[in-house]
Amino acid sequence: MKDWRADYERHVSLAFSIGNVKGFGDTERTLWITHGYGPVLPVRAREVFVRDERCFGLDWVESLHSPPREHSVNTAKLSAGFEGIKPALLNDYIDKHIDGGFEDFVDDYFEGTPFLTEMLKTVYRYWSREQTPVLRKCLKLLVAYNLTQHVTMVVGIPDEEGFLGKIKDPNSKFRGQTVAPVMINFQIKCGLADMWRELQKEILEELSVLYSSVYTRDKLKHWPTIFMTATILLGVWEEMQFDCQYRIPVSQGNQLDLAAQLTSLSGQGDRRQILRRHGVHARGCHRRPLLRHLAEAASSA
Repeated sequence: MKDWRADYERHVSLAFSIGNVKGFGDTERTLWITHGYGPVLPVRAREVFVRDERCFGLDWVESLHSPPREHSVNTAKLSAGFEGIKPALLNDYIDKHIDGGFEDFVDDYFEGTPFLTEMLKTVYRYWSREQTPVLRKCLKLLVAYNLTQHVTMVVGIPDEEGFLGKIKDPNSKFRGQTVAPVMINFQIKCGLADMWRELQKEILEELSVLYSSVYTRDKLKHWPTIFMTATILLGVWEEMQFDCQYRIPVSQGNQLDLAAQLTSLSGQGDRRQILRRHGVHARGCHRRPLLRHLAEAASSA
């Protein structure tokens, strides 16, 4: 399944594996990691010693340009500390995206996508009023899954330290920011993946209970929650389907086939434009969901 693991598996082939690690440093320091939407995650980090240092490079493609441009940078030789990425801290980090400005996150991440933006904000406002636990889990699922696709940054590092990973390319939207060490980036990805998989399982179980409640005397009581829960699940599922198909690089010969598929889905005629807007080659950076372009096509039809 070539989705969020595509980047990780590619780095494993580039000597990013446990067999390449010779050892770790004795001292640890705290790094403040962020995906760029406000909240920060404290991670204890330690130096890692490897046999092949090719694994410390991180590359990504930004689809803001035409054609999309690939960027790369060497990151610091650090890994998460002895305790790894703590699930409790990761859970708090996701909570802060909801409690500290979920609507801002939606605007920034989905870039004003028609329908999707309004739908997510509606669910959030309904949850804010009703405090329904399953909808809280839905919001956390959405945030955790989408952050899994996003490159991580480190903040609070003085310039004079010369910390590796600073993006100097003037054409990058991340210019001036410092990429988190690639090993920590993937350790956070794996921690987030564990979280959203468990959340998805719990939500599906609770949705089944809610459906069963429809046949009791409170027939109408849970319909708003059922509708919004199913909507979030389907939205995330759509993103997963997109990631499974379009996150890994494709050969030039397959691009027309991909463009034809997208054209048949969205109804837009310019194949190259559709392919570019979907960021087929996006690695290490968040992609634009297929749902966005379906909504745009519907609104422009």
